[in-house]
Amino acid sequence: MIVCFRLFNKITEGLLVGGAVCFALSSPASAQVQSTQTVEHGPATQNVKIERGEVVYVSGRAISETESDGTVVLSAER
Repeated sequence: MIVCFRLFNKITEGLLVGGAVCFALSSPASAQVQSTQTVEHGPATQNVKIERGEVVYVSGRAISETESDGTVVLSAER
């Protein structure tokens, strides 16, 4: 009966020491990561040019189009 208590005490002591070691090793791993955030203030809008037109003729890579103001544009690289 005494041998059983001693064995139980050794097992319990080993488990407690093992748990303490695991806890001590895992604590540094759970440290918070510190981050910084920067905000730039400035205009929130952009100027955008919208071009509209109608395609009149296409042949291979050449294109002929009429823009919204009525001018005809011929282009070989589109």
